Amino acid sequence: MCFLFLFACSNDVFVANDDAGVGDANVDVTPQLDVAVPDVNVPETSDAGDVFTCADPPSGNVFCDDFDTQSTVATGWTSTFVDGDADVVFDTVNSKSPPRSALFTTTPSEAGLSYVTLYYQDTAVTHTTTSVRAAARLHAIDTTVTVPLLQIQFEALGGAAIATSNGELVLTISTAATSSSIPLAPYALDVWHVLRIDFVSGAPSKVTAYVDDVALSSQSVTFASASILDINLGLAAPASNAAMSADFDDFEYRSY
Repeated sequence: MCFLFLFACSNDVFVANDDAGVGDANVDVTPQLDVAVPDVNVPETSDAGDVFTCADPPSGNVFCDDFDTQSTVATGWTSTFVDGDADVVFDTVNSKSPPRSALFTTTPSEAGLSYVTLYYQDTAVTHTTTSVRAAARLHAIDTTVTVPLLQIQFEALGGAAIATSNGELVLTISTAATSSSIPLAPYALDVWHVLRIDFVSGAPSKVTAYVDDVALSSQSVTFASASILDINLGLAAPASNAAMSADFDDFEYRSY
């Protein structure tokens, strides 16, 4: 049986807890900064970069999904994780690159939890640099917990995510022993933001988080890459039982 972050029926569990995001649910996470939630005045559009298309992917592309041509939302993905009264469907009204995006929704359930993600696993990682990106348009988010939106995990070694927490986007980093949360930038509802995580394996390895193509945090980490990489896209907050909704579009996974 798989659980979220759940990484494909393996023993690797990369779950967001209700205190600070991604990591071992038994690990206390202490944010590096104590940040008050500022007043947010974000332009009505936040369309960083050129028009995205999977028809002409860049060098190093492993998996790309702009949700425009497939017959089902989950086509090409390894699996879909859905619990409670949650769902993911095509959205023809809001899209970063027309005509479609994927709309993820959660609804309070009797089970007391509700989450939904698309999950992709690469079982043959051979390169030192990993990059994942996606456009996200948040409509309603549970502000009482950390909600991972875009996550990567190298087996049981460690992982990172861009998540929402207390009205802003944060970078969360986890290993088997520790977890941390680094503030990135405020977010606005109903505005497209492009999220990206770059991981470079080395001594030390490095995780860099981008929002709208701007590098906002670069952190040295102790773990290296592994042959198996797990990726989750969606509303990955199993501690939440709130009504949430968000569109995701233009997902891309590169390895080079």
